[in-house]
Amino acid sequence: MKKELKFASQYLKDLISILGSTNARIVGGCVRDALLGIKTDDFDIATRLVPDEVTRLLEAKSINVIPTGLKHGTVTAIMGGEKFEITTLRQDLKCDGRHAKVAFTDDFKEDASRRDFTINALSYDVFTHEVFDYFEGLKHLSQRKVVFIGEAHKRIEEDHLRILRFFRFSAYYAKDFDSEGLKACNALADRLKEISRERINMEFDKILLASNNVKTLYAMQDVLPSIFEPLDIGTLEKILDLSKKFETPLTLNEIYSLLFWDHNLSKLKFDNARKKQIRKFAEFVSNIANANLRAIWINSNYPCTLYILFANLDGVINNDQTQEFLELIRKPKPTFPVNGGDLLNLGYSGKNVGDVLDYLRAIWVNHNFQISKKDLIKCIKQ
Repeated sequence: MKKELKFASQYLKDLISILGSTNARIVGGCVRDALLGIKTDDFDIATRLVPDEVTRLLEAKSINVIPTGLKHGTVTAIMGGEKFEITTLRQDLKCDGRHAKVAFTDDFKEDASRRDFTINALSYDVFTHEVFDYFEGLKHLSQRKVVFIGEAHKRIEEDHLRILRFFRFSAYYAKDFDSEGLKACNALADRLKEISRERINMEFDKILLASNNVKTLYAMQDVLPSIFEPLDIGTLEKILDLSKKFETPLTLNEIYSLLFWDHNLSKLKFDNARKKQIRKFAEFVSNIANANLRAIWINSNYPCTLYILFANLDGVINNDQTQEFLELIRKPKPTFPVNGGDLLNLGYSGKNVGDVLDYLRAIWVNHNFQISKKDLIKCIKQ
């Protein structure tokens, strides 16, 4: 098929011209997204040239080349601030589910055949505008289907992470889950136990950021036990429905806290700062009560949006109050008008200063931050 695709790059054609128009094509996700009208700055180039040849040709043109993955035939070229990942065409010699032993080839179809899904195996000639489709990827893209190349079981045995990639790409590009692919993922779910937690977390992050994340999680219910304890998908679904209703999107860490609020988070291989935040959010989720939402907002960096939506779900506040609170927390926080120096001037000292400040701050909050410094001082004089 011939179709001129648009790419947000000033240097793509120049780079491929240097490599040789018959030696290089753009491949994979950037082609898929361009066909869908999705802008991308993530360009993968496949070439018949080996890394040494690519490096020699580009450096002769004073282009910076970084040997980012020579073992896999990959270098990264930087032109005018744009990055291009250039990989020599490959064929798989041996796969064990986690790693692949590869050899270089000069056959674009052979290289495409080692990819996971048909919609990710498309390649494009930027000069002739020809889209090369060896496995019905264009058909599946138009049908909004994510289909394994060849036999699904075999592709998963080659790389176990493809189980999660199937759900991730389906979440973004499919109307529904391909039955053969879903069946294979369910049958081989235990293979995920052999994958590092870091790689699992990276895929799971992307699944949770999808607009239909809840639908995807329900489709994954036979797979999830292989990597996590039972997740609270039902609560997440209810809170996300409220989030959409009140047009208040949740952060990724807030979504994690809804799923993992009663879990040991040690299995999540995040850095300590992120894990601490998710744990703090999770504690929040598990302790919803008749709280002063204004006080929570003004006195802390807790996830107030999450708290307000839970307060609505539990009937602590109604829809009008929910909207009022959500509008409040979108505003800049007001500054408490009294400080310790004011109280020292009034004769307070030591612990009394802190106690009185807490007392006045509570009054200020209960007056919706509208009471003046002068009137607050009157409160303690009285």
